[in-house]
Amino acid sequence: MFALFTQPDTILPLSQGNCQIQSAKIVIKPLASVLSCLIQALTLGLFTLVINADMLYLTAWFAQMLGLDFAIDNFWSALIGALIVSVISFILTKILR
Repeated sequence: MFALFTQPDTILPLSQGNCQIQSAKIVIKPLASVLSCLIQALTLGLFTLVINADMLYLTAWFAQMLGLDFAIDNFWSALIGALIVSVISFILTKILR
């Protein structure tokens, strides 16, 4: 994976893939959050981790369709990855504000 960042010819496909993935997340994640509003209220917001895991899994699927080397083995791996991303995002938000 680290060799990926040393090759200048991979920067453009990665940025294009990132733009497509972020565009899909902008549309799909709010829709999923609205549709699962009742479940989120019952679980006190913990279902948001499941939505984030699904978005990470969807990101891996899009990346494979684009030919990028990013894969997630199963849902539990995506859930752990979503938890890690959420914790890092929380910490960076607190530091930068």
